[in-house]
Amino acid sequence: GYGVNAVAVNPSNVSILVGTTYGLWRSTDHGHSFHRVSIPNHAKYGLGNWLASIAINPFNPREVTVDVGYAFGKKTYGGKVLAPGNGLYRSTNYGRTFKYMASNSQLTQPLSSDDPLGRISLSYSPVQSGGKNVLWALVQDAGLANGDHLIVDNPVLPVAVDGNTELNGLYRSNDDGK
Repeated sequence: GYGVNAVAVNPSNVSILVGTTYGLWRSTDHGHSFHRVSIPNHAKYGLGNWLASIAINPFNPREVTVDVGYAFGKKTYGGKVLAPGNGLYRSTNYGRTFKYMASNSQLTQPLSSDDPLGRISLSYSPVQSGGKNVLWALVQDAGLANGDHLIVDNPVLPVAVDGNTELNGLYRSNDDGK
């Protein structure tokens, strides 16, 4: 079976989206059946389709943002890159089809590795806080997770023995990630 990382129910059409270690699955019949949703990330191996987070825009439920993020990013296996398409993908049709988001290039900072996008956790700010179109992204640095330094296994935030972290950063977008 596939490990389940994220589940989201769209309140406007009751579709269910499930992010797994091997991709995104969608149900339109209240969970009686699921079909795989193709995300154009060019991964040849299953783990390259690792989907860690799903965010449905509460102000526009047709819009769904997902993270394809294998923790070790562009690590090679048998001479081939496992996850060439790490990053954020967006659907504007309730999760039927997705496109790579151009804003992925903004999810980096001066201390990031050359492979800065690993797993990403997504969330929208609540309406009560004036958060319309405010999308948050907590980004893991795949290059650092891929062995650039020894990591102490910590379930909350992996920290390296040298004091560095696998964390790329916490990003706030005031324009819904555009």
